[in-house]
Amino acid sequence: MIRWLFVAATLALTACSPLAAQTIAIRTADTPEARPPTTADHVELVLGMAPTRPYTVLGVVAVESHFKDDPLALLRAGGARLGADAVMRVRLERVPGGVSTRGVAIAYVAAPH
Repeated sequence: MIRWLFVAATLALTACSPLAAQTIAIRTADTPEARPPTTADHVELVLGMAPTRPYTVLGVVAVESHFKDDPLALLRAGGARLGADAVMRVRLERVPGGVSTRGVAIAYVAAPH
């Protein structure tokens, strides 16, 4: 009986404890080459329309976070791991216990002279 109470208490505490936020950054197959990482404060979020500057797609960034986390900061950090200048097509969705955030990491390209 004590053993079952211990198992039940352990499961209850595990279910209530917060998990760390998960960030996945996946480079696309058509990206010409890997870029060196940037810093999160370098990565801008492009909300609404697509950027007016020419760009290339680096990959997709997805974040599963809890309400206490800043999902946009985590999204920028994921973009920075791919060497992004910005993350566009940002989507936020409420999920049980937190927020799911996704976006497309891009790098600006120099306009031809």
